[in-house]
Parts: sequence; structure tokens; C-alpha cells
Amino acid sequence: RRYLIVLVILRLAAMLAILLSLFQPVISYKHGIIERTTLAVLLDSSRSMTVRDFPGQPDRFERARGLLLKPGGSMTRLEKNFDLLWYSFDRRARRVEEKSDLAKVLPEGDVTDIVASVRGAIGNIRSGNIGGVVMLTDGINTTAANVPGELRKLSVPFYTVGVGSV
Repeated sequence: RRYLIVLVILRLAAMLAILLSLFQPVISYKHGIIERTTLAVLLDSSRSMTVRDFPGQPDRFERARGLLLKPGGSMTRLEKNFDLLWYSFDRRARRVEEKSDLAKVLPEGDVTDIVASVRGAIGNIRSGNIGGVVMLTDGINTTAANVPGELRKLSVPFYTVGVGSV
């Protein structure tokens, strides 16, 4: 009787194994390193940013810089999800090592070249790792470049924060 029970259990186990193999089970394991995406954040530091659009209010540059440096603001939220690289720009983009160093930047540029500045900023980022470019600017471009067309050619998402009145 004991042998009969053992044989029934072995037959059931064999049938279960055959049934499971019909479903073709697969064990998969993904192993990889998740690399954070980088955003380039550019602050327009040309002289056109010194315009005060409203009496008694900060100029365009101070308002834009204030948006970047405001504790708990939009940039703080972006910093949680992305690696941010900080730049000031006029004729070209200049890397600002720390966010707090933006307080030292002065709006003294005599030319604003948006396309060259964006190219310079994304040129510093490893390809495939850039999530986009965020630019705070009054939009006054003093070069003859077709800005929208040239930026489209870069195939990088581009987000503009307009500063100043139209």
C-alpha cells in the first residue's frame, strides 16, 4: 500500500512537470544601471535682460534668476528627477558649476546667440543622455540665425521660459 501511494505521488509530480513545461515558463532577470537624464538650464545674461518691464519691479534678469534660485520652486522639483547643468549665455554658453553660482552672473553680454549657446551647452553632455534644454530668456536674438529651424535640427527637446513683456 505504501508503494502505491509513492507511485501515485510520483506520477502526479511527473504530470505536473509535463504540464508546466507545456506553458514554457521563462525566468528572466534584467540587470542594468539606470542613468539619470541630464537637462541643460540656460540663463540669458545679455544686456537686454536688464530692461525693467514694470516700474518698481526687478529687471528681466533678476526675475529669471529668481525663478532658478527660489527654494522649493520649479527647479528644485526638476533637480529631484534630473541632473541639471547650469549655464549663462549671451554670445555663447558658459558653464556655471553650481546653481548658487548663478548669483554671481551679471547681464553684460552685448550679443545674444541662442543657437550657438544651445549647441555649446548640449555639446558638453554625453549623447543619448540629454533630456532637453530649458532656457530662460527674453527671446531677443541678435544673430541672423533662423532660431526655430536651427533648434529643430538639434533633435533635442527645447523648453523656453519667456521673461519680459512683449
